Parts: sequence; structure tokens; C-alpha cells
Amino acid sequence: MQKLKHKISNLLFGRYKHSLDNSKSTSVRSLDRLNLTLGDVRDVFEPYLAIFLAADRHWNPAQVGIALSTTSIAGILAQTPTGALVDASRHKRLLIAIATLAVAISYIVIVNFSALPAVVAAQAVIGISAVIVGPTVSAISLGVVGKDSLNKRVGRNEVFNHTGNVSAAIVAGLLGQFAGRIWIFYFLVVLCVATIFSVFTLQNLF
Repeated sequence: MQKLKHKISNLLFGRYKHSLDNSKSTSVRSLDRLNLTLGDVRDVFEPYLAIFLAADRHWNPAQVGIALSTTSIAGILAQTPTGALVDASRHKRLLIAIATLAVAISYIVIVNFSALPAVVAAQAVIGISAVIVGPTVSAISLGVVGKDSLNKRVGRNEVFNHTGNVSAAIVAGLLGQFAGRIWIFYFLVVLCVATIFSVFTLQNLF
């Protein structure tokens, strides 16, 4: 009788379980790609911005300091409300996509507008976007792998993120050296597009 129940269960739910396993496998790979390109939002940008503003825009140190510090200040101020937004949202993939798109637009603004207020506004958007992306990726990771495997998944996220940071920094450095510093920003826009693509290849399991 037990064997019969097992066969019936496999017949009725086997395909569903197989589909769910495939969805999780796809989401795990997409999560890897997402973390690989997240350096465009989190870590790679600011050192190159300082060089760009000082060398290409001829800004004085005070102006460069204001532009760079804006990201951190905006992130600190936005941390609590954006955390509440991430917790409440049922559209976490969309949150990352919007935040990443905002970062891409901010890069384009910085390249095309040299006025201090424009750069400061773009930096503020980048800072807010960064504090949205971090907890949202953690929430998605929890949904993909479950709480029992979350520690390993967070470690894997960081491995891919740091690998992406190093790779992006090398490519950005080569672009700055041989093509011009402005191309670093366009490269980061391409990384933003790759991040958005990775977000929407995640299955909605969370």
C-alpha cells in the first residue's frame, strides 16, 4: 500500500518537483551572475570617480570630497526606510532592477554634466541604490536556498561579488589607460545592464 502511494505521488507531483528543482538551479546560477556584476553598484566606482573629477574635470579637493562623501551620507540616511521597503516588498527583483537602472542613469549624468549639483545628485542616487541592493540580494538568497543553506549562500555571494569587483577593476583600469577614463563609466553602464538581465532570469521563488 505504501509503495502504491509513493508511485501515485511521483506520478502526480514528480513533474512539479522536477520543475521546481530546475527553477532553483536556474536561480542559483542567476544569483551567481548577479553577484558577479554587482560591483557596479557597490564597490568599483568611487576610486575612478575621484581620478576622473580631479584629472579630467579639474575639480579641487574640496569638491571631489563633497562628491565622494555624498554617496555614504545618502546611504546612511536611506538605510532604515529602504530596509523597511525591502522587507515589505513582494517585488524584490524589480527593486534591484530599478536601483541598478538608477545607478546606470547616474553614471550617464556624471559623464555628461560637469556641474557640482548634478554630480552630487547622481552620487546620492548611487548611495541610496546601494543600500537597496544589499539587503534585497540577501532576501532573494534566502528565498532561493532556504534558511538552512543561507550561510553558505551568503559566502558564495561574496566570493562572486569580490571576483566581479577584481575583474571589473582590471577592465576599468585598462579602459582608463588605453581608451580614456570616460569609457570606465560606459563600461559600468554595461555592467548595470548585465545585472538587470541576471535579476530577471531569477525564478520568483521568494
